[in-house]
Amino acid sequence: MRMSRESLDPAIDVDDVELDISSGHGRTGRRRRRSGRGRTHWLRPGLLVEAMAVAVRGSRGGGGGSLGFGEEALQSLPGKIGTQDVNDVLTAIDHVIDAGKADPSKIAVVGGSHGGFLTTHLIGQAPDKFAAAAARNPVCNLALMVGTTDIPDWAYFETYGSLGKNSFTEAPSAEDLIAFHKKSPISHLSKVKTPILFLVGAQDLRVPFSNGLQYVRALKERGGNVKTIMFPNDVHGIDRPQSDFESFLNIGVWFKKYCK
Repeated sequence: MRMSRESLDPAIDVDDVELDISSGHGRTGRRRRRSGRGRTHWLRPGLLVEAMAVAVRGSRGGGGGSLGFGEEALQSLPGKIGTQDVNDVLTAIDHVIDAGKADPSKIAVVGGSHGGFLTTHLIGQAPDKFAAAAARNPVCNLALMVGTTDIPDWAYFETYGSLGKNSFTEAPSAEDLIAFHKKSPISHLSKVKTPILFLVGAQDLRVPFSNGLQYVRALKERGGNVKTIMFPNDVHGIDRPQSDFESFLNIGVWFKKYCK
């Protein structure tokens, strides 16, 4: 494999390895009804070129994973984030393993936005399941996000379901902040064992980079294996061509390093 030094983090080693990967769709703030593809197209070129199997799995209510299954499935997630979506993905992974399609010692997970929320939840709730993880602009702490995002009502809706529409306020109560924290990946941080790569856009208003960096600092404080790549000119999607390329390339190299 030939890669330019400008495209890779020089601290990451490149080794040949195959792995299976579960990719989480993002849904923060909106749902994509026109396509189930979501943002997973950035993932496949960098991984498939290295002979890595990609299992694109969207949970119920998680955007692309619910398209074609009716409105009830599409609207089923609010109020159940951090449980329904996590259980859906773990069930799918176990199905692939039981079918003999994946090596259980080489499972990796990646997601962006709500998919990053799901990724960080998965490595906290199933700490022995994943060999490596990567998260792009993930929601890690709703209690922090609600005061910094451009869509604070989203935190209420996702936490409380339809009841959140009527309880939204720019001044969340102590009870709200506790509920947000309980729904967040950071509440499971003490159990994390998986090496995780964070990719964050410095200009992100949807999930400001402070959300991911708080999780990173807390994980480092506990001796966790975590690395961060900051894209100074990117917003939530990290979709500027060069950034997009560097993002999926570094994810592929990160997975190759730890899925041996």
